[in-house]
Amino acid sequence: MDRIISRGELRVGISGDMPPMNLLTKDDKVIGMDVDVATMIAEAMGVKLSLQRIDFKGLLPALESGNIDMIVSNMTMTPERNLKVAFVGPYFTSGKGLSHKRSSIAQAKGLPDLDSPQYTLSP
Repeated sequence: MDRIISRGELRVGISGDMPPMNLLTKDDKVIGMDVDVATMIAEAMGVKLSLQRIDFKGLLPALESGNIDMIVSNMTMTPERNLKVAFVGPYFTSGKGLSHKRSSIAQAKGLPDLDSPQYTLSP
């Protein structure tokens, strides 16, 4: 906190591709609830907000290396992530669910198996 306040800037990592939480306008400006939350935090700290668009997979490495001070980008707490960084708790609970054909999903051994062209998700 002292470092951020003395710098006068809160550097927040955000992916910009997680609508409606964060997304890009036609002018490449990041908008959404995540931006609003980051803005309120910076204002409460009395510092300038610096949003840094980073590919989602690069957010945790950017935080761990000190390139950003925090992530506000619709990131779910997982045990693996919680071993690396401190989560302050959820600021939004979606209640989303997943439905699937039992026979197709039963073949998956873990999340990496679902990251395949074989599976598609639709609203």
